[in-house]
Amino acid sequence: MKIKIFTLISLLALCFNADANISRKDKRCQLDDKLTASQAKERNDWARQCGHISRGTYNDYMYNADGTYKTTPNYNSYHKPYDFYSWFKAPTYAGASCDLGENNQYTETLTCTVLKDSSLPRDQLQRCEDFRMQSFIANKISAYDYEYLKATNQVPLFSTRTNQMVGYYSCAEYN
Repeated sequence: MKIKIFTLISLLALCFNADANISRKDKRCQLDDKLTASQAKERNDWARQCGHISRGTYNDYMYNADGTYKTTPNYNSYHKPYDFYSWFKAPTYAGASCDLGENNQYTETLTCTVLKDSSLPRDQLQRCEDFRMQSFIANKISAYDYEYLKATNQVPLFSTRTNQMVGYYSCAEYN
């Protein structure tokens, strides 16, 4: 009996914690500090020129094994040591100041990857937007989740049993 109650409480906690399905890294890289491939190249040029990344790291971030440019390069997002929520939007211009925020205190990095540009038909994108908006208006998702899903071209996934958001998936898979 105790095991059943504990299992039920655990499942309820998971259902009510929709943010657990969207990692902090995903929110940072795909919403707060989302870059295009050309912006990532500029950020990496800036970081390399300023000595924030090594030549080897630059090459790993920018080039495939055969020496061609990556279509989805990596780049760093900067935050304070021991404070993931306090972050610095690093420049996307190679000639910018080398400072890492006020007093150069944003020294920790998180490696992000540029998302592939998905060229979906306009009607598919509109259906996704309509579903996201309806979910938001019905208070099924938060404003933050709505913005995140919109920025990453995704729609919420709801539990058929609890009707709570349990995850998300790409608009390309939404019918």
